[in-house]
Amino acid sequence: MKPKVSIIIPVYNVERYLRECLDSVISQTMTEIEIICIEDCSTDHSWEILREYAQKEPRMVLLRNEKNCGQGYARNRGIDIAQGEYIQFVDSDDYIVSGAVEKLYRTATENGLDLIRFLYDKYFESNQKISVSPINAACQDFFNRVYSGQELLYLACSSGADVLMGCVNFVRTELLRRHNIHYPTGIYYEDVTFLMNLCEFAECGMYADERIYIYRIRENSTMTSPVTAKHTYSYIAQLLRLRKMYTDRPPDEGEPLHLFYVALQSVYFQWRQQRFSFLNMDRPKPDLTGWSQEEIEEFNSVYPEIDDYQLVRDHLELLRSSKVYLYGAGQYAKRYITILDTYDVEIAGVLVTNPGASKHSFFGHPIQGIDDCPIDVEHDVVLLAVSEKLRGEMLAVLKEKKVKYVI
Repeated sequence: MKPKVSIIIPVYNVERYLRECLDSVISQTMTEIEIICIEDCSTDHSWEILREYAQKEPRMVLLRNEKNCGQGYARNRGIDIAQGEYIQFVDSDDYIVSGAVEKLYRTATENGLDLIRFLYDKYFESNQKISVSPINAACQDFFNRVYSGQELLYLACSSGADVLMGCVNFVRTELLRRHNIHYPTGIYYEDVTFLMNLCEFAECGMYADERIYIYRIRENSTMTSPVTAKHTYSYIAQLLRLRKMYTDRPPDEGEPLHLFYVALQSVYFQWRQQRFSFLNMDRPKPDLTGWSQEEIEEFNSVYPEIDDYQLVRDHLELLRSSKVYLYGAGQYAKRYITILDTYDVEIAGVLVTNPGASKHSFFGHPIQGIDDCPIDVEHDVVLLAVSEKLRGEMLAVLKEKKVKYVI
């Protein structure tokens, strides 16, 4: 019997959680399902657990990658062989509630939907408690109604609904095949642009007011593990993909796709604002070797402060043991005030070449003219908080005054 729904589960080093995930899928009230598990070269007993379950469950289809390729590649293998009318993705450390698949399938077929997005709750491994995700009151106006995927994305963005969670999508298989929609591979956060493609091409979609999915928050997962160079690259690569999606072919205002591209911009800037969660500023600047020029430019626009953080770290001992002045009272000085505060470095004052009569302080720090400040030229430190264009001029001033420590 051909399955109605294909459930795709990428598996990697989840022996502790895999049984709960598989049990939640196997026990679904809808029996016409196939369970496609793609094992990604785990180093624990995940493969043995899969084989154990497959011996008892004929609906399971097991694939095993020859090398570790990541979740995007694993999910794509599942998409390519799926036989069901619809696909549901489940991460192998998460699980779905009883009756979820039958409910989603019934809603999808009754309304002729290409896509259903739904709600999820978080299970915190640290205290073993489920946290019910709050719903923005504005979302109630568009829940359980049929829209195009483009309208759905716009309404979700404008109402504050979660648009980036990956596994809360019930997708018509034909939609993926017709538009060749696959996950990007070789990077983290692969859900982001995949979801944008779903919304772009889905003719009929719905945001269901149903709590279907339990998302496990655990240590050492992709989203909670320490930030690495790959995390940073993945974040930049996905940002760049998003930006290209809304700049390559933006429609004129009034055209049907206009609001979709407005929503894409919203997702881009929303995700861009989360940059500090993707890069710990206490780490050295990542090696950008092998990055394209576009990726480097995107990185530099997202992380303009990173070189400044590195500069402060390189001179931290001197800065902490000396009286420190900032030379400049603009955006660069504002940035350095934040950075120096992060490292508990006190600022004695802010210096300017031509002090005005109307402004006497800068973010709580006194402003003084460079000629009026009693700098101890042998011991005090002056940190240049200006653009490269002005550095030469200010260095010349400080050299003339014989200031010994200039950063």
